[in-house]
Amino acid sequence: MKKKVLLGLFLSLLILHTPVLLYGDTVKLKSGKIIEADIIEKNNDYIKVDIAGIGIKYYLEEIDTINGVSVESSDSLPYGEEFLSDAKRADIKKLLEITGAIKIGQQVSKFMTFQMIETIKRVKPGIPQEIFEALSDEINKVIMEAMNDENGYIELIVKLQHKYYTHDDIKGLIDFHQSDLGKKSIKIMPILMQESLSVGQAWGQSLEPLIKEKVIERLKKEGFDLSI
Repeated sequence: MKKKVLLGLFLSLLILHTPVLLYGDTVKLKSGKIIEADIIEKNNDYIKVDIAGIGIKYYLEEIDTINGVSVESSDSLPYGEEFLSDAKRADIKKLLEITGAIKIGQQVSKFMTFQMIETIKRVKPGIPQEIFEALSDEINKVIMEAMNDENGYIELIVKLQHKYYTHDDIKGLIDFHQSDLGKKSIKIMPILMQESLSVGQAWGQSLEPLIKEKVIERLKKEGFDLSI
């Protein structure tokens, strides 16, 4: 597992440091020129590609295809969507940090570690406590490294946020959650969710007698008597 994580990180660094050799997108202009580079921005008028660290604009009217698909096709360029630029990715991660979403992954790590340790203790109760402490650190380290991997938990959440929010939406959410009301919302949300669940359970239980009565009445009407 650790070797896979290290390999993933190595490949990520390799890609980041070899922009001349590896590209994510191929843009063909109507002039016949081919541009191979990462598209970092897109709107209804143009795209911007990263060439040697410099953002270069190409207007849609001069583009023939992007990644082999004609820009004139109604399905080729969903103009309402955005590319996940570095700036948007950074802002999403900032939002996750502000709202405490990243802590959820850390809590999952601790829970998984606890579950594993408890299982081992039941199977091998004679193992010294200091071994479990070292093992706990090792398991947590592996999980956290994987969570921060390029395809790990954080990246999955980033892509999910990107799917449903524009960059302007993310900026607005950051501004809100940094306000006094936003900070209050973050603080009370876990308590609110817990109490809402309790209220919902109690409310559902209060309906059980009425629902049971109605079910019995309806089945009796259909010729099925549930009375004992």
